[in-house]
Amino acid sequence: MPHRAAIPALRRLRIQGLRHDGEPVVALHDPLGLADAGAEWPVVVPARVFEIARRFDGESAPEEIALALRAWPSPPTTEEVARVAGGFSDKLLLDDPRFRAAAALALERWNAQPARPWRDPLVLAATDADSRFGLRMRVAGLVADDWDMPAPRGVHALFAPGGSLERAGRLYGRVYAAARQIHPERLVLLSSAGAPLDPLLVPLTRTLATPLGAPLSDAEGLDRLRIDAGVLELAHARHLALERHALFLALLLPRTRVLPLLVGALPARLPDAQDAPRGLPEIERALDALRAAVGDPARTLVIASFELAHVDARTEQPLAFNARTGSALRPFDQQAMDRALEVDADAFWRAGMALDDAWRAGQLVAPYLALRLLEERTPAPGSTLVGETLGYVQSQGSDDLSSWVAAAFLERQSDA
Repeated sequence: MPHRAAIPALRRLRIQGLRHDGEPVVALHDPLGLADAGAEWPVVVPARVFEIARRFDGESAPEEIALALRAWPSPPTTEEVARVAGGFSDKLLLDDPRFRAAAALALERWNAQPARPWRDPLVLAATDADSRFGLRMRVAGLVADDWDMPAPRGVHALFAPGGSLERAGRLYGRVYAAARQIHPERLVLLSSAGAPLDPLLVPLTRTLATPLGAPLSDAEGLDRLRIDAGVLELAHARHLALERHALFLALLLPRTRVLPLLVGALPARLPDAQDAPRGLPEIERALDALRAAVGDPARTLVIASFELAHVDARTEQPLAFNARTGSALRPFDQQAMDRALEVDADAFWRAGMALDDAWRAGQLVAPYLALRLLEERTPAPGSTLVGETLGYVQSQGSDDLSSWVAAAFLERQSDA
């Protein structure tokens, strides 16, 4: 048999274990939205197919992969491996010429747009003056609930939700009731993508437009970031959290320059260690870029937007989805946030990983980076840098439960 060429590498995807009709399957979420001709739903494959595809490393030929799996009860043939590779190529799941051509065309179309099109259903519904006025009143009303919040002093960063306004609106209100009183000159917005990206930070170079206007773009911070994400910027097309934050920013902080960044998850092999990622090249490169983008910390507010937990009845997760899920989840969330409020990035990471869940691991990088930046801040004499919880929400849907947190990190007098 002639030697076959190596199969191109499997792209960086978010992997989600599911069950369908009692059988294990795997959902493959493409953060760029290109797989399977840009379908809204992920590609779902049998677990056996994924176990073959996860060996696609860009170096191994079909016969080598088949040989490596010969200990399986029903080992795959070379032909089966090749068929899986062909199917994955057809769906743009491999880093091969077919994917690169589709990505180049999508990026060309993306770059031709003057602004990022909005996609949130609530925002899409604002199609005329009356509905836009209603959206403005809804956003303003969330903040008005906390309008009399005492003005926080010495705030360096905020933790914020990334969910819908229907489910996490109260926390958005608390975050921006605090932010509006700070009046930062610049704002770096880190939003968890929930999927692996390389590089970890993906800036948005299009205007972050909304029906309420667009936040000022921080062109200077973008230049200092020195990241050309290329086709990875396509991940912004589907990401909704930054769009939701932009509603509040455009309405309440119209003079603040904003640098919106997606933050990728670490490759699956790294969170498996259950240890803090300090020193990992991916993390340290991201921090170096952030330090440059932040510039003067005294004039820049950092907001980390992420989902603290997500439990889905359809997925294989450490916590089952039932009436007691929220009670079981709360101690895990509390443990992680206790460490965050102490401004201890590594302890926060380890506490977050105590819930051995791939979704949670994918959300931790954005708040971890924010905490690492906070650790480097020098508070005023006689003060310490601490966190204060602004709110915690668990929201249960018909087949899922999510939790989010709002927190402020500020200087407090040591003798207070």
